Amino acid sequence: MATVQHGRRKGTPKAQAKAPESKSKDKLLILSSKEWQSIQDRKDKALPANIQLALDMQKDRQEKHQKSVEQVSSWGNTIVGKRNKRLNARRIREEEEEKERQKLDIEEAEIKAAERRAAIEHAKKLQYYQTDRVKGFHGALLLSEVIKEREAQIELKKKKVPTATLR
Repeated sequence: MATVQHGRRKGTPKAQAKAPESKSKDKLLILSSKEWQSIQDRKDKALPANIQLALDMQKDRQEKHQKSVEQVSSWGNTIVGKRNKRLNARRIREEEEEKERQKLDIEEAEIKAAERRAAIEHAKKLQYYQTDRVKGFHGALLLSEVIKEREAQIELKKKKVPTATLR
């Protein structure tokens, strides 16, 4: 299979290679490969400058837009400004409500902890009263109180008897 090189088949003489025909041969320009390469190089060198210019213009446009947005954000008489004020007021109100809820939660936790401590203390006291030593002590105390009461009743009866005989 023959390969195509520079517009002619291998083995054909240069004289037989035909130039493209055009209607106006005056406007036809034939360039050597060196000239074509130098044109391409100049084009490639010029392109980055254009790209850089476009990037600079885009960056400048973005900076101006950002500056404009910053200025407008401080205006309160626009729709966006009023909306932002409402949102900020709502956010602040919700934060204050959340703080109040947290305070209530802390107070409730303290109350629950105090109740729990009191219940534990009461349970410990009941457990202490259920020990044999304390039961024996309470029994002896009750017995001594009963004996004192009985002695007081006897004394009262002795005092009543002499008064009853006098009548």
